[in-house]
Amino acid sequence: MEPETNFFTGRNILKSLTTVCLLALFLSGCATSSGKDGSSAGARMIPLGNGICQDTRTGKMWQVEPSRTLKSLEAAQNYVASLKTGGYDDWRLPTVTELFDLYMIFDLHQNGNCAMQVEGTYWSDEP
Repeated sequence: MEPETNFFTGRNILKSLTTVCLLALFLSGCATSSGKDGSSAGARMIPLGNGICQDTRTGKMWQVEPSRTLKSLEAAQNYVASLKTGGYDDWRLPTVTELFDLYMIFDLHQNGNCAMQVEGTYWSDEP
């Protein structure tokens, strides 16, 4: 069993959950938003289509749909290694800080038109 230090939890995630969700994060090759997406003023997240949203402040891209249940860090790493979402194939697991930032975007209602399910348990490569 993997150590629990690889899990990130948020306010709504304190209950016991059986599903492990994964949001993969794409860093390299991030494009700058054109601002023609219809997002509300002050929104940090914009939908790019093809199953991804982008943080307009950092340029990081996030997978919209949660993954299937992943019970180990190794399974999560294998999942992102084979992920081909939004036309990209160089996805990786997010850091704990990146997960916290994503959680805060949604908690502060700065997600604009990006409809992602953020409740769940997430894997990170960081301990």
